[in-house]
Amino acid sequence: MRVFAHRFFLLTLACMLCLGASAKKKEKGVYLFGYGTALLDSTVYLSAPVFLDSATIDPKTKIVHSIVRYSNQFQSYVEALYQPHVTCAVFYHTDKAKLEKQYLKIRRRVNNDKSLRLTELAAEEFKFVWVPNDERTPNSYLGEMPEKASKKKKKKADVPDGRPSDNMNKSNKGRGGKR
Repeated sequence: MRVFAHRFFLLTLACMLCLGASAKKKEKGVYLFGYGTALLDSTVYLSAPVFLDSATIDPKTKIVHSIVRYSNQFQSYVEALYQPHVTCAVFYHTDKAKLEKQYLKIRRRVNNDKSLRLTELAAEEFKFVWVPNDERTPNSYLGEMPEKASKKKKKKADVPDGRPSDNMNKSNKGRGGKR
Protein backbone atom coordinates (compact mmCIF):
# COMPACT_ATOMS: atom_id res chain seq x y z
CA MET A 1 0.00 0.00 0.00
CA ARG A 2 2.86 2.30 0.82
CA VAL A 3 4.50 1.79 -2.60
CA PHE A 4 1.19 2.50 -4.33
CA ALA A 5 0.72 5.76 -2.39
CA HIS A 6 4.30 6.79 -3.15
CA ARG A 7 3.89 6.12 -6.89
CA PHE A 8 0.53 7.89 -6.95
CA PHE A 9 2.07 10.92 -5.26
CA LEU A 10 4.96 11.00 -7.78
CA LEU A 11 2.58 10.63 -10.72
CA THR A 12 0.37 13.45 -9.42
CA LEU A 13 3.41 15.66 -8.84
CA ALA A 14 4.70 14.99 -12.36
CA CYS A 15 1.30 15.84 -13.88
CA MET A 16 1.10 19.06 -11.91
CA LEU A 17 4.59 20.09 -13.05
CA CYS A 18 3.77 19.32 -16.69
CA LEU A 19 0.50 21.22 -16.53
CA GLY A 20 2.16 24.10 -14.77
CA ALA A 21 4.85 24.35 -17.44
CA SER A 22 2.37 24.23 -20.32
CA ALA A 23 -0.02 26.68 -18.66
CA LYS A 24 2.76 29.20 -18.23
CA LYS A 25 1.52 32.59 -19.30
CA LYS A 26 3.30 33.67 -22.46
CA GLU A 27 4.12 37.34 -22.30
CA LYS A 28 2.86 39.18 -25.33
CA GLY A 29 3.55 42.81 -25.83
CA VAL A 30 5.62 45.39 -24.02
CA TYR A 31 4.99 48.86 -22.58
CA LEU A 32 7.76 51.34 -23.32
CA PHE A 33 8.69 55.02 -23.37
CA GLY A 34 11.62 57.00 -24.70
CA TYR A 35 14.01 59.23 -22.78
CA GLY A 36 16.43 61.55 -24.53
CA THR A 37 18.80 64.19 -23.29
CA ALA A 38 20.66 66.95 -25.08
CA LEU A 39 23.86 67.53 -23.20
CA LEU A 40 24.59 70.84 -24.94
CA ASP A 41 21.60 72.68 -23.50
CA SER A 42 20.35 70.37 -20.70
CA THR A 43 17.02 69.56 -22.36
CA VAL A 44 15.30 66.27 -21.56
CA TYR A 45 12.82 64.71 -24.00
CA LEU A 46 10.31 62.23 -22.62
CA SER A 47 7.74 60.33 -24.66
CA ALA A 48 4.46 59.03 -23.26
CA PRO A 49 4.31 55.33 -22.35
CA VAL A 50 2.83 53.22 -25.16
CA PHE A 51 1.99 49.56 -25.67
CA LEU A 52 3.49 47.52 -28.50
CA ASP A 53 1.63 44.24 -28.78
CA SER A 54 4.10 42.69 -31.23
CA ALA A 55 7.28 43.51 -29.30
CA THR A 56 8.78 40.58 -27.44
CA ILE A 57 11.34 40.03 -24.74
CA ASP A 58 14.16 37.55 -25.13
CA PRO A 59 13.55 34.96 -22.39
CA LYS A 60 17.26 34.32 -21.89
CA THR A 61 18.50 37.91 -21.54
CA LYS A 62 15.23 39.60 -20.46
CA ILE A 63 15.85 42.40 -23.00
CA VAL A 64 13.40 43.56 -25.66
CA HIS A 65 14.31 42.26 -29.10
CA SER A 66 15.76 45.06 -31.26
CA ILE A 67 15.91 47.52 -28.35
CA VAL A 68 18.59 49.54 -30.15
CA ARG A 69 16.26 50.10 -33.07
CA TYR A 70 13.51 51.47 -30.82
CA SER A 71 16.04 53.84 -29.29
CA ASN A 72 17.14 54.89 -32.77
CA GLN A 73 13.51 55.60 -33.72
CA PHE A 74 13.15 57.97 -30.79
CA GLN A 75 16.53 59.58 -31.44
CA SER A 76 15.73 60.16 -35.13
CA TYR A 77 12.41 61.76 -34.26
CA VAL A 78 13.86 64.11 -31.64
CA GLU A 79 16.83 65.07 -33.81
CA ALA A 80 14.57 65.79 -36.79
CA LEU A 81 12.16 68.04 -34.89
CA TYR A 82 14.10 69.56 -32.02
CA GLN A 83 17.88 69.44 -32.12
CA PRO A 84 20.79 67.24 -33.17
CA HIS A 85 23.11 65.24 -30.91
CA VAL A 86 20.58 63.78 -28.52
CA THR A 87 21.40 60.72 -26.44
CA CYS A 88 18.39 58.40 -26.13
CA ALA A 89 17.30 55.35 -24.19
CA VAL A 90 14.14 53.26 -24.06
CA PHE A 91 12.59 52.05 -20.82
CA TYR A 92 10.29 49.02 -20.98
CA HIS A 93 8.29 46.61 -18.87
CA THR A 94 5.52 44.08 -19.39
CA ASP A 95 3.54 45.52 -16.49
CA LYS A 96 1.91 48.87 -17.24
CA ALA A 97 1.78 49.98 -13.59
CA LYS A 98 5.48 49.35 -13.03
CA LEU A 99 6.45 51.23 -16.17
CA GLU A 100 4.25 54.19 -15.28
CA LYS A 101 5.81 54.26 -11.82
CA GLN A 102 9.26 54.41 -13.42
CA TYR A 103 8.06 57.09 -15.86
CA LEU A 104 6.70 59.26 -13.04
CA LYS A 105 9.90 58.81 -11.04
CA ILE A 106 12.02 60.04 -13.96
CA ARG A 107 9.62 62.88 -14.71
CA ARG A 108 9.60 64.00 -11.06
CA ARG A 109 13.41 63.87 -10.91
CA VAL A 110 13.74 66.03 -14.04
CA ASN A 111 11.12 68.54 -12.80
CA ASN A 112 12.89 68.89 -9.45
CA ASP A 113 16.22 69.65 -11.11
CA LYS A 114 16.08 73.36 -11.98
CA SER A 115 19.02 73.08 -14.40
CA LEU A 116 17.06 70.74 -16.72
CA ARG A 117 14.26 71.67 -19.12
CA LEU A 118 11.64 68.97 -19.76
CA THR A 119 9.96 68.55 -23.15
CA GLU A 120 7.23 65.93 -23.08
CA LEU A 121 6.08 64.26 -26.28
CA ALA A 122 2.41 63.25 -26.24
CA ALA A 123 1.29 59.80 -27.35
CA GLU A 124 -0.30 61.35 -30.44
CA GLU A 125 2.92 63.17 -31.31
CA PHE A 126 5.34 60.22 -31.19
CA LYS A 127 4.61 56.50 -31.40
CA PHE A 128 7.05 53.63 -31.57
CA VAL A 129 6.73 51.44 -34.64
CA TRP A 130 7.17 47.70 -34.23
CA VAL A 131 10.49 46.40 -35.52
CA PRO A 132 10.55 42.73 -36.61
CA ASN A 133 13.22 40.55 -35.06
CA ASP A 134 16.30 40.14 -37.19
CA GLU A 135 16.86 36.39 -37.42
CA ARG A 136 20.40 36.53 -38.78
CA THR A 137 21.72 38.14 -35.57
CA PRO A 138 20.24 36.45 -32.49
CA ASN A 139 21.45 39.25 -30.19
CA SER A 140 20.08 42.12 -32.25
CA TYR A 141 19.55 44.19 -29.11
CA LEU A 142 23.31 44.67 -29.01
CA GLY A 143 23.31 46.50 -32.33
CA GLU A 144 25.59 45.88 -35.24
CA MET A 145 29.11 45.04 -34.16
CA PRO A 146 31.89 45.32 -36.74
CA GLU A 147 33.91 42.22 -37.32
CA LYS A 148 37.34 42.34 -35.76
CA ALA A 149 40.21 42.29 -38.19
CA SER A 150 42.32 39.22 -37.75
CA LYS A 151 45.65 40.11 -36.26
CA LYS A 152 48.64 38.39 -37.77
CA LYS A 153 51.20 37.16 -35.33
CA LYS A 154 54.60 38.65 -35.94
CA LYS A 155 57.42 36.20 -36.06
CA LYS A 156 60.55 37.05 -34.18
CA ALA A 157 63.52 37.38 -36.44
CA ASP A 158 66.36 35.73 -34.62
CA VAL A 159 70.01 36.36 -35.14
CA PRO A 160 72.09 33.19 -35.33
CA ASP A 161 73.22 33.60 -31.69
CA GLY A 162 69.57 33.52 -30.43
CA ARG A 163 69.14 37.21 -29.64
CA PRO A 164 66.31 39.26 -31.18
CA SER A 165 67.29 41.29 -34.24
CA ASP A 166 68.03 45.05 -34.19
CA ASN A 167 64.54 45.77 -35.59
CA MET A 168 63.00 44.41 -32.43
CA ASN A 169 65.33 46.48 -30.26
CA LYS A 170 64.43 49.69 -32.10
CA SER A 171 60.72 49.14 -31.53
CA ASN A 172 61.26 48.80 -27.79
CA LYS A 173 63.09 52.12 -27.37
CA GLY A 174 61.37 54.42 -24.90
CA ARG A 175 59.10 51.68 -23.60
CA GLY A 176 61.31 50.56 -20.81
CA GLY A 177 62.20 47.42 -22.71
CA LYS A 178 65.57 45.71 -22.67
CA ARG A 179 68.05 46.72 -25.38
